[in-house]
Amino acid sequence: MTTRKLDTFLDYCLWALFILLGIGGYFLCDSIKAPEFEPVETSVQIPYVYSSADGEKYDSYYQLAWKHEAFSSPTVAAYDPKNGSNATFKDEYIEEYKAVMPESQYPFYTRWTWAILAVLVIAAAFFSYWVGGFIRDLILYITLKFNNRFADCAYFLYESRVAFKGQVRQLVRKNIGIYINTKSQELFRKYNPGFASLLVYFLKQVQVSGDTDIVYYLTYSNLTTDHKSYLGRLRSYWDGQIGKSADAEKNVRVLNEMINGTYLSINLLLNEEDIVNSVNNQLNHLFEKILGGKVLKFSGAKSSYAKARKMPNRIFIDINVKNHTNTFTWSGSAVPSGTSIPGIQIEFKIFHYLNGTEHVLWNKYLTPVCTYTAKDEEFASSELYKRMVNETINSFENNGKS
Repeated sequence: MTTRKLDTFLDYCLWALFILLGIGGYFLCDSIKAPEFEPVETSVQIPYVYSSADGEKYDSYYQLAWKHEAFSSPTVAAYDPKNGSNATFKDEYIEEYKAVMPESQYPFYTRWTWAILAVLVIAAAFFSYWVGGFIRDLILYITLKFNNRFADCAYFLYESRVAFKGQVRQLVRKNIGIYINTKSQELFRKYNPGFASLLVYFLKQVQVSGDTDIVYYLTYSNLTTDHKSYLGRLRSYWDGQIGKSADAEKNVRVLNEMINGTYLSINLLLNEEDIVNSVNNQLNHLFEKILGGKVLKFSGAKSSYAKARKMPNRIFIDINVKNHTNTFTWSGSAVPSGTSIPGIQIEFKIFHYLNGTEHVLWNKYLTPVCTYTAKDEEFASSELYKRMVNETINSFENNGKS
């Protein structure tokens, strides 16, 4: 069994442990929970006529009982344990009956079982994550000590861990040499020398530090303008293409119609921190395919200093947000009827510097994607565009690679 399969199996075991602990907590709480009615022994019997579901009537009687409700003190009630009927008393009789009733046999916590269950579920989650996670990581670490291939050790560090990351980093430093020797030959066959050298440099960094986390430098730029102004410039471009392009006249007609429309203002209140997780994920997926496994894990940092210095052996990513002709609609009342929501396109540019010169690795334009939903009273255009930017970035894996 590979480290990845063993890790997946152990994760399933942790989920099973959490579910079993949660079920156990539920039955424990159910066993100590106070019943809804607790009949007590008194001389009081209150006769009444009981009517069954099929209409049959016969004489029966209530006796005094404590009524238990969640998070409340017990209250006096009339209860017929034989037929399950109950009734309440007028306020003026409650103290009179309460004086002849023995105390409830159920302590206060038997009415707080939902709160106890919530605490037990939280405790089960902590136990499963920390204690169960420690045991999982211990099993994986022992396995890696006997089968310490670099790719397996790197996978261990790639995923979230509770313990033994330091010990596995030592295994990485000891075993990455063979991986670099074999992988570098493959990389130089598949990719241009500049990019292959960059990848080998990253692997040698790992050899020194034992840490498979690689920092890249991220820049976010909002290059959008007023949407009608954008459409006007686009129409001017196609005006100039009449007689040169077969699609020019059709595009001008379409753009004339679009310019007459009504549009929501593009509201981009974002910075690098709002998109870094999405970019991290896309870069991780990309390099997982390049290296054939979860070997390197990328995290973004601000790029102003590194970009100004044109630092070599670093990856830079520019996320440039621009207008696009695609639009979205809103089915509720938060956006006025007939008003369109302009889409945005994203230029997703990955590059590095070689001898002070920028070398582009990927430069893709991603068309807008948006599945934002909200109640009308909670609609916020800033949240809509934040979702749109992140969802569009997330489409890089599917249509942005080349």
